[in-house]
Amino acid sequence: MSTPVDFCKKRYSHLKQLMAEHELDLVWLNGGAGMGPRFQRIADTTSGTALLIPLDGNPALYVYSVDYNSAVEESWLPVKLVESRARAGEQVAEYANMHLKEGSRIGCNMDSLSHSGYEYYKKNLHGELVDISGVIISDVFYGLYPEEIRFHRKASKLADIGCSAAREAMAPGVKETEIAAEANYAMQRHGAETYSFQTIVSTGPRSAYSHGYPTPRELKKCEFMLVDLGPTVNGYAADETRTSYWEMTQRSRRC
Repeated sequence: MSTPVDFCKKRYSHLKQLMAEHELDLVWLNGGAGMGPRFQRIADTTSGTALLIPLDGNPALYVYSVDYNSAVEESWLPVKLVESRARAGEQVAEYANMHLKEGSRIGCNMDSLSHSGYEYYKKNLHGELVDISGVIISDVFYGLYPEEIRFHRKASKLADIGCSAAREAMAPGVKETEIAAEANYAMQRHGAETYSFQTIVSTGPRSAYSHGYPTPRELKKCEFMLVDLGPTVNGYAADETRTSYWEMTQRSRRC
């Protein structure tokens, strides 16, 4: 039976195929906001500041020292240590240029680069930077393989468990933070590893807030409660939102 890392290898092969089709000599996935889950989809670790994948040659996942040991243990791809933040760009450019020549094409998620970063790499890489944010990245990282859906179902089941626990915790005088704690405990008790965002619990007038993080506010009788949570397991995340009404919940318990 396939494991999550098997699908990482499948995505890696798919990426190499698309590189050949788009005539890319190297793909450089730059780290930053939102890239951790994408790294996990192909390298089986959320750690990394840059992932370099040559069309012909060995890939390299560059990681800072604080994450180095865990990345080596988790990732099936070769991991390289970033010596210092000051040298990070230089190390990435040096490794990339080992697999490039003048006129090479380098696929990159350009939206992750600052202006100064773009100017640095444009000057120091031996090739043309090509934005792959809207083409290759979406083809490789968005969506699931049919046989991979079972992993996502597990995350969805955990979200159901969290929402049910929050609903069961509803009672006058209970704080939003306490309800969030019950939801988080229930999810992790059943296997959640972490959360893709902080669990949201908003009650009363605050239930109108889409992103109202839990506060010490106490639930009152006949109030609404909004819960929004996102458990993750093996890199697969769920996102579930539910609104409950206290009096309705109590009535359903008595039936």
